[in-house]
Amino acid sequence: LLSRVLDYTREDLEALLYEERFAFEYGGALGIYPMREFPYWRLPMRRRSEVKRWADFAREHSELMDAVLRALQDRGPLGPKDSQEGKRVENYRGSRETSLALYALWLFGEVLVHSRRGLEKVFSPRGEIVPHDYRHAAPDDEAETFFGLGAFESYCILPESMWRRLWAGTIQRTITREEGSRALSALVAQGQVARIVV
Repeated sequence: LLSRVLDYTREDLEALLYEERFAFEYGGALGIYPMREFPYWRLPMRRRSEVKRWADFAREHSELMDAVLRALQDRGPLGPKDSQEGKRVENYRGSRETSLALYALWLFGEVLVHSRRGLEKVFSPRGEIVPHDYRHAAPDDEAETFFGLGAFESYCILPESMWRRLWAGTIQRTITREEGSRALSALVAQGQVARIVV
């Protein structure tokens, strides 16, 4: 934004994220999305919780994750450095199991970024961040269609195979070539996108 918006300041973005709650932060690569899209994001959040690595972590650390959620509800917004509880771990996401639990809860959409202390994310439960009108989960098929179109909104022109990979990555499930072709043909038939030949 600094290089693209005249007179942009970091405070402008922080106000949109942390005061007005117009947008939220999410994802391993960290994107910023309008809050009105949150109901669609509930699908990839739920599916991330089902990925073996994170499902195993949640199962093995269910008491810890419950304790972290309770601490957020009882003590208010917390960051990874606010708790020295839990075993030490070797992980770039944090040095303690509580940090990983907080990160997993964020991936699953149970908590969201409340604010920041420098570069450190400070989290709160989803219900304390997301406005009431956006707390529901969109139906799976609507969310999948939303993200299928979203790939074109982000990249404009895409080869079909790249579109399919982007779409599958966002919705957190495998899309076969046949399913991708059918979905793309449906978007073309609806006038949502157009095929071009270069």
